[in-house]
Amino acid sequence: MGLELLEYRLKGLVSRMYLKNSWVVLMGLMSNLRVAYYLVRREFKIWTYYRVNFILDIIEVLIDLVVMAIIALASRDVVAPKLSVYGGDYLSYVVLGLICNRILSMAVNAPYSSIGRAFWQRRIELFLSSPLNPVFLVSALSLGSIVRESIMAILYLVAALALGLRVSSLGLTSILAMLLGFTACLGLGLMSASLFYLLEAKAGSDPLRWIINISSRLFSGLYYPLEVLPFWCRYLALLTPHTYVFDAVRRLLLNGTSEPILVVHYILLADPVLIDLFCLLAYSLISVLLGYFMTKSGFKIALKDARLSWWS
Repeated sequence: MGLELLEYRLKGLVSRMYLKNSWVVLMGLMSNLRVAYYLVRREFKIWTYYRVNFILDIIEVLIDLVVMAIIALASRDVVAPKLSVYGGDYLSYVVLGLICNRILSMAVNAPYSSIGRAFWQRRIELFLSSPLNPVFLVSALSLGSIVRESIMAILYLVAALALGLRVSSLGLTSILAMLLGFTACLGLGLMSASLFYLLEAKAGSDPLRWIINISSRLFSGLYYPLEVLPFWCRYLALLTPHTYVFDAVRRLLLNGTSEPILVVHYILLADPVLIDLFCLLAYSLISVLLGYFMTKSGFKIALKDARLSWWS
């Protein structure tokens, strides 16, 4: 009887400890989300406070769209035969790529820019003195710019629809492709941000981000189908997550075919969209883990060497 009572009390104690720990984790998560919300709201207020710049940003988006529409209409007879996999409409092809690229590029660039602004404005020590995880803090500081760019991408899409962009309904698979691509690019952004301290890349650029931005413009199929490139360039296209996002989203939203385009499509011999999603998932896991550990290492080394901030 005594053993049964002791076992009962131990089970009750374990249950209470589990509930307490779960509650602590939940409260910590809510606190982190609240911090991220305030940082996003701060960025949005700054963006919309200066109305002239806000209006000019919108006008610039519309001008970019008009320019791309003119180029697409002028070259559609030449490019359209090479776009049968994606429905054959060059305007829809390039506009969808530009919309996705705005969000993906910001996910790559925002973490480095966030660390750079905090460093040069002498706020990095203030941020890192908070109880937040440094990697989460860098990601949260990046969210404002990412949300702002997402709003501009939505505006771009609305204007493109008014100019004749034809897309099918936005399904869960296309949203999943964008989310995985965003996660992969954010992981690359964290890796890039870590080089701010690891390589002392404090002049506004770093090697990793430079390679990603150049590769995504040249080899991902952003402006033109990969078929126009030499075959060896298609291997370079596999280096960036942009390639898989563009391919999957265009196939899904432009009623594309299942014809293989990327080198990996010929190797795995499965549905191209599923292959794209699988590659994005693998890319996301690897880049986020590397980004996490590299960013923590960068801050750790900077603290050890007294290079975290600067004073004049």
